[in-house]
Amino acid sequence: MSNTYDDTNKGAMWKNTSDNPQAPILKGHINIDGVVHKISAWKSKSDHPHAPKLDLIKDRPLEQTKPELKVVEDDDEELPF
Repeated sequence: MSNTYDDTNKGAMWKNTSDNPQAPILKGHINIDGVVHKISAWKSKSDHPHAPKLDLIKDRPLEQTKPELKVVEDDDEELPF
């Protein structure tokens, strides 16, 4: 039996602590077919007041790319200190 947890097609949301009245009440992430996306929920203004409205931001993955490191060539100059 493997101890690796597979979170494919699963997600989680937490209460948002923002003071902005237009901010979502819940924020989190969801894994869709192996790609993690942001997900947000606002209070519903529909016929179902207890069901939050969800917004899935599918075009902006949660993973952020690491900045590319710049390699500086050593030119053997002496340092002034």
